Amino acid sequence: MKKKIACILMATAMLLTACQNPLQDLNTVKQLKEEVTEVLQSASYENLEILIDDIKYFDGQELVVANMKEYDIEEDYSKEALVRLYVEEVFPDLLGLEELDTTFVYDRDTKTQDDEGNKIYIKDYKGVLDTLEDYKVVPNLIYSNEKTNSQIYYELDWKAGVYVSQGVLGSYANTTSAFGATSILEEIKTYDCRTDVLSDSYMLIDGEKTIAEAKAEAEEYLNAHFPIASRENGIENEVVQITVSKIQDTEYHAFTIYRTLSYNGIPFRSGSGYESGELIFMAEGVLCESNKMDIIIGPINNYSEPTKVRTIEKCISFAEIMDRVAYYLTGDTKFQMVYGGLEYRVTGGDDTEELLMTPYWCFLVQNPNDDKVIKLYVHMETGEIISITK
Repeated sequence: MKKKIACILMATAMLLTACQNPLQDLNTVKQLKEEVTEVLQSASYENLEILIDDIKYFDGQELVVANMKEYDIEEDYSKEALVRLYVEEVFPDLLGLEELDTTFVYDRDTKTQDDEGNKIYIKDYKGVLDTLEDYKVVPNLIYSNEKTNSQIYYELDWKAGVYVSQGVLGSYANTTSAFGATSILEEIKTYDCRTDVLSDSYMLIDGEKTIAEAKAEAEEYLNAHFPIASRENGIENEVVQITVSKIQDTEYHAFTIYRTLSYNGIPFRSGSGYESGELIFMAEGVLCESNKMDIIIGPINNYSEPTKVRTIEKCISFAEIMDRVAYYLTGDTKFQMVYGGLEYRVTGGDDTEELLMTPYWCFLVQNPNDDKVIKLYVHMETGEIISITK
């Protein structure tokens, strides 16, 4: 997963004139929806060229400020019930099997080598069940089948949770490991699913597929198989980036999928890694055949639950927001606005039990002189601007 180095500049939004005072220039969310298109079509600035005609992820839906807390599913099960849940339901579901052959299930922490240097596990699944009372916590189980080059295991002490390799790419790399399978991928091009054209097509193992089709299929698969999507809480997966790679020594390609979460259709702040203390919900996977993720790395043992603090009734008009953006960019350069959308910024850290999600306008503006892109977040209610240079 590629990390972007972000330079953070906090800027307090400035009042432009008395008529732009946010206390006097407020709109309801419904009025904002009606206003957006008109403003994008008519607004004109000396230092900002608007190249977009719509704001993504915004359809006049309810906007909230909410606390969000993560829960571990372990809290709901006994040790034996949780072990059986993973082996009898979760593992076969993620591997596309009706039933798991438990002769390939082991306690991952008992891995060692035999006299010939081959990897072996001391304790199998039956041994785990027979001695389960000896474990203080749920054992780290692994399913590893060298016959099918498939593997799945989880890390209960790491929030990313699970590693899955269904064996398609693994058969080309001759490995059961998800990380080993990806070692034969040669990167070609990366697509930002918000700003790039997604109609380009590539040959996968079972046929041609566009980037847009891959995005839709990945989201459908992830939302069907991950517990975060099974909770009726408005949280779903949103694919934000796809990297196309050539499968080494073949004519085929694979799509590496990067995702964040969304709430009621509005994505959380997207990107890779941590930037300025903002928590990013990311995971990745590889799609090399239609309608399934061959490799998945992501959370399986926890889910997020938002609790609404309040509904946003009124916020600064969109015309005022655009004026503030243009004023913030004051200078000799005429910037180009290449993307506009609504996103929830999630703030908090390891020492904070609950995180806070707040809706912001998000704009990407590009300097045509050096192609540098600036990401601007504008608080919908206060007009505060946060600038991140990519």
